[in-house]
Amino acid sequence: MVYEPLLSSRAFHEVKIMEFKDKNLMIKQYVRLGKFKAALDLINEEIAAAPATAWFWAIKGWIHFEKKEYKAATIPFTEALRLDPTASTTYFFLARCKEETGDLKGAIADYKASIKLKPKADAMVNMGLIYEELGNYDAASRMCNRAIKTDCTYKKAFIVLGLIERSVKKRDSAKRGGGLRKGMVSPIRGSGQTQKVPLRHRRIGVP
Repeated sequence: MVYEPLLSSRAFHEVKIMEFKDKNLMIKQYVRLGKFKAALDLINEEIAAAPATAWFWAIKGWIHFEKKEYKAATIPFTEALRLDPTASTTYFFLARCKEETGDLKGAIADYKASIKLKPKADAMVNMGLIYEELGNYDAASRMCNRAIKTDCTYKKAFIVLGLIERSVKKRDSAKRGGGLRKGMVSPIRGSGQTQKVPLRHRRIGVP
């Protein structure tokens, strides 16, 4: 341990940067190896020792996310955004956590924040899937079309848009026929008989 009085302020600052980089690399290595407990222990040490940077909070949230501890992940993600409200990917992962815990309106708000900071097709498609789940097919289609305009190479946007349009046709046809027939559903994920929508995009890597 290096104590501040033994060094000039500039030298002490340089040592602290080196220590930060070392811990940063160790945490990344632990995460890469799937040693989440060891990574969390290092992060918690850093948080307890001094006010931690947004990165430490974000990576802590991401580890909980990877472990499917979605409710626990929302706390560090929220703290990371308090420290750095410009992190679009952190908003994305926070939105995913809220989806998994059933807070769809909260997820929409966080996706909107992520898209405002950095328009990305995956966040738009995920928003579209939420709107579809809420029965707002017009909004769902708009988000998928926006995703296609943003990134025409993002194939999932075309797939989801096609499935949404198919569901709308089935719903309208059922209404004209006097109601839904037995075994027919309009929402994309309404039953095992309908074609399954690909899982929401989760993004690879850490915030």
